[in-house]
Amino acid sequence: MARNIIIILLFIICPVGAEINNPLKLKGPEQYGVFFINQKPPEYLEDYYQLYAERLCYNEEDIRLNVYFLEKGLRSSFRHPSKALCLLRNEQEGKKYKNLIIMHMYLKIMQNYLTLAHQYDKKEIYYFNLDFRDDIKKSFATAKYYYNLARDYWKKVLAYAEKAGRTNAMTAWDHLENELYLILNRDQEVDWDYDYTISLHLNVLEANLKQLDRK
Repeated sequence: MARNIIIILLFIICPVGAEINNPLKLKGPEQYGVFFINQKPPEYLEDYYQLYAERLCYNEEDIRLNVYFLEKGLRSSFRHPSKALCLLRNEQEGKKYKNLIIMHMYLKIMQNYLTLAHQYDKKEIYYFNLDFRDDIKKSFATAKYYYNLARDYWKKVLAYAEKAGRTNAMTAWDHLENELYLILNRDQEVDWDYDYTISLHLNVLEANLKQLDRK
């Protein structure tokens, strides 16, 4: 009887390895098990991108799963241009499309790591926090790790944004074209200057660390 049961699709996420909050032993893509039953697993970059989910609220496993799919996709080949996520009318658009989506995926990874950093950061130190000084310091160390990781990915975002910006074409993917404009004009669009944002968070973190040591 069991053989007659039709299983459409199962995602089984199996985290293994070290504790989540240990930045030296982060769970990477290869440490998740993703199993697809009676369904062809993702093959192309776009397939993995479409598994990325944006939610109003994230827990740590949601963030890690998003990063898993994005990283896995970035190591995969593109679909045939006829099956791209937007209409590609010529080779120049095809070239820009590839740089745009890689830029976008690196941006999402960077933003996910920023979200993780925020979960371990603490913007204000109150007198009653001093009873947990050592725990807060450990949490700050994890936040600092994720902020620096986010900064590394921001550099990748900028590299592919520059490549996309040099292509003399305009794709039909308006959202990514707008995102490219904001990144390239980040000096005027302050919210998109992630170098400044990350530096600001790190400066506050370091100031709070000094405050913990003084009290």
